[in-house]
Amino acid sequence: MRHLILTAAITTMVIIAALVFGPDASHSQTGDEPMGQYGTATGIVRYSDPVTGEGSLLILKEGELLAQMTGDFLRLGAASGEHVYIDADEVAIMEGTATLLRLHGSTIVIGNVSGQHVYIDADEVSIKNGSNAIITLSAVGSMIMNPTAGGSIIIGSGWAALPTGANTVALGVEAGDGASGTDLIAIGTQAGQGSSGTYGIALGNTAGESNSGNYGLFGGYSAGNGNSGLKAIFLGHESGKSNSGDLALGMGYRAAYENDADRVIAIGAEAGSSSATLSYGAFDDTILLGHDAVATAANQMVVGSVTQTLSDIYVGRGVRSGAGYGNPITIHATGALLLDDTEGHDLVLAGGTSTGSAAGGSVYIQTAPAGSSGNSENGLVDRLRVTSDGLTQIGDAGTTNYAQFDETGNLTFAGSAQPWDDIRVEPVARTTGTNAPSFEKWYDDSGGTSRGVYLYSFDDASAGSEKEIFFTMQMPHTWNGGDVHLHVHWVGAVADTTATPRWGLEYAFKEPGAVFGDTVIVYATGNEQGDTDITAHKHYITEFAAITPGSTADGLSSILIGRLFRNSSNAADTYNATGAKCGLLYIDAHYQIARIGSTDEYTP
Repeated sequence: MRHLILTAAITTMVIIAALVFGPDASHSQTGDEPMGQYGTATGIVRYSDPVTGEGSLLILKEGELLAQMTGDFLRLGAASGEHVYIDADEVAIMEGTATLLRLHGSTIVIGNVSGQHVYIDADEVSIKNGSNAIITLSAVGSMIMNPTAGGSIIIGSGWAALPTGANTVALGVEAGDGASGTDLIAIGTQAGQGSSGTYGIALGNTAGESNSGNYGLFGGYSAGNGNSGLKAIFLGHESGKSNSGDLALGMGYRAAYENDADRVIAIGAEAGSSSATLSYGAFDDTILLGHDAVATAANQMVVGSVTQTLSDIYVGRGVRSGAGYGNPITIHATGALLLDDTEGHDLVLAGGTSTGSAAGGSVYIQTAPAGSSGNSENGLVDRLRVTSDGLTQIGDAGTTNYAQFDETGNLTFAGSAQPWDDIRVEPVARTTGTNAPSFEKWYDDSGGTSRGVYLYSFDDASAGSEKEIFFTMQMPHTWNGGDVHLHVHWVGAVADTTATPRWGLEYAFKEPGAVFGDTVIVYATGNEQGDTDITAHKHYITEFAAITPGSTADGLSSILIGRLFRNSSNAADTYNATGAKCGLLYIDAHYQIARIGSTDEYTP
C-alpha cells in the first residue's frame, strides 16, 4: 500500500514538472471521456471539457492514456480498465467501475463491497459478502464466524476429503473428514469422521465417527462411534458406541454400549451395556442407574449393580448430619426403605394417570418370600395393593387371602384372612318330664362342704326318655355367610373304654324374610381330642358336621332354632358304663368373620 501511494506521489511530481518545463500542448475535444484522437502522441496534454469547462492534464504514450489529473483527483490508467484512483478522500485500485482495493481514512476495503471483500478499520478485520460479515476479528481479540446459509467452518488438518454437508463446523485433525451429514458440529481429532447423520454434535476423539443417526449429541472418546439410533445422547468414554436404539441417553464409561433398545436411560459405568463381553440383554423403556445396572424386562427402573454393592440412596436434602439438615428418604443397600421426616412433608405413592380417560392404576408393595431365588420380579409376591377404585388390600393383595378397606373405610376379610369366632349358647332346660335333664351338682370344694357348681346331666336313658334342651341362636353381622360349625362341650361322670356318647341336633335355619319349614336332624359321635376311651371329668368337644346355610339363611341376623339331645338309646352311643352320664358344659358355633360389622343395619 505504501508502495502504491509512493508511486502516485512520484507520478504527480512528474506531471507538475511537465507543466513547468514541458511544451504547451493545449487541445480541445468533445465528449465526456478526455481521450480524443491523439494519434501516436506522447507527452502531457492540457484538456478542457467543452461542456463544464473543467480542465484536466493527461499523460499519453503513443496515444494511450497513462494518467489523468482533473480537479482534486488523479487517475493512473484508463478508467475503463485497471487503474488507480486518488482524490482527497480515498485511494482506490479499480477495474472499470469495480473496486479492487480502497483506502478511505482509517478504512481499507479489498474487493467489491457489493460482493465478497475484506474490510479493515481501526476496530475490526472482516471478511464479508456484501453487508454480511462471514469472519470478524475485533480489536479486543474476539473472532466471530457467521457463514452464509449452507456454509461451513472447517479448522484443522489431515482431511482425506473435506466435509460435504452444509452448515458444518469441524475443528480438529481430520474432524468431520468425509462427513456428508448436514448441520454437523465436530470438535476433536476424527470427531464426526464419516458421519452421515444430520443435526449432530460430536465432541471428543472419534466421537460420532461413522454416525448415521440424526439429532445426536456425543461427548467423550469414541462416544456414539458407529451409532445409528435417532435422537440419542451419549456422554462418556465409548458411551453409546455402536448403539442402534432410538431416543437413548447414556452417561458414563461404556454406558449403553452396543445398546439396541429404544427409550433407554443408562447412567453409570457400563450401565445398560449389552456388549458381548458383558452378555447383558437390553429392553425398551428402561431407566438404569449405577455401575453395571441392567434390566431384566421392559419398563423397569433399576438402581444399583448386578456385581457391586450399592451404597445407601438418599432422597431429599441429603444425609442428615446435624441440626438444620433435611431428613431424607433412605434406601439402604440391603433394600430397606427408611422414612425419616420430622419436617411435616408427605410421602406420596401414586398409580395411574389423572387424564380422565385412562383405565386407572394401582399401587403395589411386594416382598420376596424366604427361600425364593432369582433376580427377576417373578419371585416377588404382592403384600399390599391400593387399587384405582379405592380398595386397600393387605395380605396377598386381592388374590385370595387378604384384609380389605374400601374407599369408605369399611374393613372386610377374604379367604384365610377371615378369622374364626364363636356364638356361645348357655344351656338352659326348657322342658319338663322324663326328657328334662337333671340340674345337679357336679363339683364342690376339696372338703365337700361347699354348695358346689351345677350342670345339666344327660344320662344313658332309653328311648322316649332321652334328655334334651332347646335354644335359639342369631348369627352376628360379622358373619361371612358361610358354614356354621356347631359343637358340644361336655364331661363324662365315669371312665369307660372304647366309648362315646351320641349327640343329636334338630334345627331350622332362616334369615329375616325367609319362611321356616321342616327341621333337619344330624348326629355326632367321638371327640375333637381324639380319645377312644373316656376319661372321667375330662373336658371333651364333639362337633357336628358343618351346617351350610343356603341362600335363604346366609343373611344378616339369620336365626337357628335348635334342640340338642343325647341319643343314648341308639347303638352308636357306647358310653354305657354304670353311672355314664354327661354333664353339658356349653353349646357353641364356630363361624368365620368377613367384616367387623355391616355397613348398613340389615344388609352387609
